[in-house]
Order: sequence, then structure tokens, then C-alpha cells
Amino acid sequence: MLQSLTGLRFFAAFHVLLFHALAGVPAAGAYTWFRPVVATGYIAVSFFFVLSGFILVYAYRDPLEAGGFDRVGFSVARWARIYPLYLVGLLASLPILRGHLTGDLGHDAGLVGSILLGVQAFFPPYAGGWNPPAWSVSAELSFYFAFLWLAPRAMKLSARGAVVGMAGAYAVALLASGAYIALTPDGVYPVGPDHELFWLNFLKYSPLVRGLEFVLGVCLGRLYLCRGEPVPRAGVWTGTVLGLLGIAVYTGSWLPYPLVHNALYAPLFAGLIYLLATSDTAVGRALSHPALVAVGLSSYALYILHTPLLSLFSGVGRRLGVAWSLPVIGIVCVVIVGLTLPAHRFIEEPARRFLRRQRPPRR
Repeated sequence: MLQSLTGLRFFAAFHVLLFHALAGVPAAGAYTWFRPVVATGYIAVSFFFVLSGFILVYAYRDPLEAGGFDRVGFSVARWARIYPLYLVGLLASLPILRGHLTGDLGHDAGLVGSILLGVQAFFPPYAGGWNPPAWSVSAELSFYFAFLWLAPRAMKLSARGAVVGMAGAYAVALLASGAYIALTPDGVYPVGPDHELFWLNFLKYSPLVRGLEFVLGVCLGRLYLCRGEPVPRAGVWTGTVLGLLGIAVYTGSWLPYPLVHNALYAPLFAGLIYLLATSDTAVGRALSHPALVAVGLSSYALYILHTPLLSLFSGVGRRLGVAWSLPVIGIVCVVIVGLTLPAHRFIEEPARRFLRRQRPPRR
């Protein structure tokens, strides 16, 4: 049943792709009805953070429960999974980098250095630079280090303790966003996706804040291990959660941006993940279709490469005099999905296997 989560990953990554693809399109037009659907594409990152915590607990449940968790092996495996394609995304985004350089040597060195090291999420002025979606990969890398300490402790939680942990992480995440709204530390409000402000960027990107969604996912994983039984009337519950998510996606741009951008919908994501992981439903079977699993496996490639590919196709379109309209965007998005399939198969996976083989045998 976990294959359904792989299929779901594709839709989350595709939502981000549509969000960035439509960003440069004028608000007026015959497709304005479609804009609210993609205007909140950034919430998919919250889904990925929750899912990441859940999957890591599930994947490493045996060594964690047995007390034989190999921290070095885990770190190597996660770095090998993330960094090679991350670096390919940066190389593909070199034309974009020029637009983020200011000519100030200190700023530019800090930008380039922090992003190459994968620590830009800790530095608000640099977090969205070079290949903008890469900030969340930077946050993920820090989550992996936190997992080394967090996971063994999470495995000691009871089902009730896991629920309390989820509720606590969610409450603190909402408190952080609420504090930003109440205090307006940047002196500007309301704010939106186009604002680049120091404290807003800290709220949006910092692992110290966004890690709460990952913690929620870790506690969800522990809850699954405690109570991994099918949910009664799971099909009805799954349909209800999907309906609520549909409403959330369509209306999210009308709610306070700091809340929506971060963890507001994390409980819905957690509920959907738990339902799909524990219960056999029509939705789960549809998401487990081999075609969706295939594109779901390449969702990381889609996520990390879509910005430079969008930039490339947009530039080609301008040279050819092709308007960046919704039909053109649709075609481009399909092509990008097609390109990321071989990127996953021939770059991501071979690099991951090669790097994991370089680790000395555990003694």
C-alpha cells in the first residue's frame, strides 16, 4: 500500500511545477478559473516534509527497534540519495544564477558557497537563490541529521505519545506563523509569494521552523508502527480528506500567506498518508498504478530540475515568439515530466548506487 504514497508524490511535485510555470503568466485571461488551483503550489513542500519523516521511520523501523541503527550508513545513504541530482540541478541552473549575483563579493560568495554546501536554508538572504526549489533539499539535509537524534527517541513513544508529539509540533508551527503575522517584524503586511523579506524568508525556509513538519511526520510514522491497522470506512475517510484538500488548495490563496505556506494543512497531509499506508482503498489502488509509481519515483528529479527546464523552455518560446499561454504551459509541463524520467533512471539512481558502494564495510 505504500506504493500509493509514491504515486501521490508525483501529484505534489507536479503541483509545484504548475505553480512556478504559471507564475509568469498575466493574471487576466480565459484560464483565471485555474489560477487558484496552482496559486498554492508551495504547500506541496509541507506534504513532502511530513512524508519524509513518515517514510524514514518506516524504512528504518527494524534497526531502530532492534537498537542497531547505523548512523553512518544512514547519513551516507541519504546524502547519496539527495546530492547528485541536487548538483545536476545547480549546474542546469547556472544561467539563473547570474540573476541572483549582485556584484558584492561577500554576498555572492556566501550565496554560492552556502548553496553548494546545501546549508542555504539557514541563511534567509541566500535560501531562494540559484535554483530556488533547492532550499527545501537543504532543509531536508538538516532533517536527516536531526533524525539521527530524533528517531531513537521517537521509537519509544506510545501511540498516545505520538499523537501528542504531532499535535505539539503542529501547534508550535502555527504559533511561529501566527507570531510573524502579529508582530510583522519586516514592517510589511500582508505578504505573499513575491515578497523577499528577511524574517519572512526565515519563517518560510529555516529548518528551525520547517523542521516541525518533519517532526510531525516522524511522530506519524511512529503512530503507524503502533497502530498500523486498516481504518474503518477508510474509503469514506480518504474521500473526505481529499475533498478537504481540494477546498484547501482552491481557497488557500485567500488565507494568510505565512500560515498557508508553512504547516496549516499538515494534518490533512498526515491523515491522507496514514489512510493510504494502512488501508486498501480505491484511491490507493489508483495511485499504485505502475505509470503513477514510475513518475512518482522520478518526483525528486521533477522537483529539482523543473525550474531550469522551465527557464530553458520559456527562453526558447520568447525567441520563437510563442506566447506563454496555458496550452503551451501544459505541453511544456508534460515534456518536463518526460525528461525527468530518464534523469531519475540514468543519473539519480546510478549515482546513488555508486556513492553508497564507496562506504567502507561496517565493522
